[in-house]
Amino acid sequence: MWYKNKSYWIFPLIILLAGTALLFFENLQKVTELADEGISRSWKIGETSLRTTPFIYEKDDGYIVSYFYEESLIERTYDKKWEMQSERPYAIDYQKFSRVFNNGETLLYTDSQALFHGEEGEKLTEIDGFFPTQNHVVYLQENRLFHLDPDTLQSENILELDNNRADVHVKETSAGLHILTVTPGNSSSDLKVYQMGEQHNLELLTEKSFPVKSGETVREVAFDVQGRNLGLMIGTLQKQSVSGNPKYYYYYAAEDLKGNDLSLHSLEAEDPFGHGSLKEWSNLQLSLNENGASVLFAAHGATRTTYKDTPAFNVYELKIHENQVVTTRFSNTPGRSVNPIRVGGEAVLWMDTKGETNEINVASREEVLISKAEGYKQADFISALGKTMGMFSYAPFTFFITFMWYIWPFLFIFLMMGAFGGVVEEGKKWVMHTALALYILSALLWNDMLFSEKLMSRMPEYLNFQGSTWLLLTVFAVIAYLLMEREGKWKDWGIPMKFTYFVGIHLLLVTVFIGPYLL
Repeated sequence: MWYKNKSYWIFPLIILLAGTALLFFENLQKVTELADEGISRSWKIGETSLRTTPFIYEKDDGYIVSYFYEESLIERTYDKKWEMQSERPYAIDYQKFSRVFNNGETLLYTDSQALFHGEEGEKLTEIDGFFPTQNHVVYLQENRLFHLDPDTLQSENILELDNNRADVHVKETSAGLHILTVTPGNSSSDLKVYQMGEQHNLELLTEKSFPVKSGETVREVAFDVQGRNLGLMIGTLQKQSVSGNPKYYYYYAAEDLKGNDLSLHSLEAEDPFGHGSLKEWSNLQLSLNENGASVLFAAHGATRTTYKDTPAFNVYELKIHENQVVTTRFSNTPGRSVNPIRVGGEAVLWMDTKGETNEINVASREEVLISKAEGYKQADFISALGKTMGMFSYAPFTFFITFMWYIWPFLFIFLMMGAFGGVVEEGKKWVMHTALALYILSALLWNDMLFSEKLMSRMPEYLNFQGSTWLLLTVFAVIAYLLMEREGKWKDWGIPMKFTYFVGIHLLLVTVFIGPYLL
C-alpha cells in the first residue's frame, strides 16, 4: 500500500499535529478565560494612540466616548447595549498628554499647555492642569483653580491654592462637584475638601491631615464624598527597603467630615486567581455606598493569558464592608490594563497598552454585555497561536535535557557492534531488549532531570497527577515500541536503526506533550 513507504514519517507527523492541536486548544481556553464569575469578557470599542483616559459622557440612552487616534479625535456614540450608533472624526492636532471634554454639544481639548474649543481649535486659555467631569470643566492656572461653563464657555476663578505643591483631585457625584486638595508635608499631609454650590461658589467641607510613615511618599490619592462621609484611598511608595526593591502600601479611611484627623487602615487585596496579594496598584477610583466602599484599580496579578502564564496588570474591584474585603477581577488580558473608569452602574472601561496603539475595552456584570462578548474572536486565535508557538520554541531542549536517558543504551549497542558485531548484524533479540531496558531504566532513574517541580507545576491537570511521571513515560514507550516493531518489519531495519527510531518516537512524544512546559 502507498503509505507503507511513508508511514515512518507520517506517524511522527500525526503525533506532532495532535500535540500541537491539544496545546493550541488548551491555550485557547486560557486566553479566553473569563475575568471572574459574573463578569463579561472584554468588549473592544476602539483604539487610541495615547494613554490618557477616554472621556465618557453618559446620556439617558447611551454613551459618548471620545478619544484620540492617529490624526483625529474620534467621537463614538453607543446605546446602553454598547452597540455603536455613530462615529465622527475631528481633524485635531493633539499631543502626548492631550485630554478631552465632549458632551455632544461642546468639544474642549488640551495639549500640554493650553485649552482649545471646537474642531477649529480656538484657543481659550493657558492651563497647567485639566479636570473634566460629566457636567463640569475645571482647569488649573498656576495656583488658581477655574471653573468653565460648558454651555457659555465662561470661566471664573473658584479657588486659590495655598501651596503650589498641592495636588488637585476633582470628582462629580450625584451630590454635585467636589474638589480635594492634598498638600504634602514632612511626616503628614494636609487635605481640604470643597463642594461647589449652584452659583459655582466653593464651600469648605473639612480640613484634615493624615500621617505619612517615614520613608514612604504619597504616590496616588482617590476620594469620594457621600452625604456627611468622606472616603479616602491612599497609595504610598517606599523606595528604600530591606530587599532593595521598592514597596507599595495602601491605606483606606471612611469617616465623618467633621474632625481634623483621619484614621488610616492598611489595606491588602488577595489575588483571586493566584497566591499572595495583588501588587503595584495604580489608577485608584474610590466609591462610597451604603454597604461600605468599592475601589477600582489596576494591579499586577495572576493570569493565564500571557506567554508563560506570568502575572500581568489587569483591572480589579475591591469591595470593602466593615473588616471584610472581596476582590473581583474585571479584565483578563495579556496587555497592561490601565486607567479603569466606572461607566453606569455595572460596567468598567479601561485601556490595554499594546505599543503604539492601545485598545479601549469594556466589561460588565450586565447580561446584555455578557452575551454580546461570548464566543471566540480573531484576536483570541492569534493569541492562542502565538502562545502555542512560543511554548514549542523551547520544547526541543528536551533532547538535551534527556541526554542521560539514551547515551547508555547507545553505548551498549556500539560496544556490541565493536566486540560482538555478529550478534548485532544477526538481529539478536536479547541485544535489542537489553538496549530498550537500559533506556527505560535510565529514563525512570533520571526522570527528575526533566520532571522538575517547576515543570510539574506548569503542566495541566490531565498530565499532572499522582504517578503521572512514570505512567507517561511508560505509555510513550509502549507507543514508540509498537511503531518501531511495525516500521521495522516493513523496512527490514537492523537493531541500530530500530532502536534509533524507538528513541526518536519516544523523545518526540515527550517533547510534544511535556516539552512546552519546560520554561
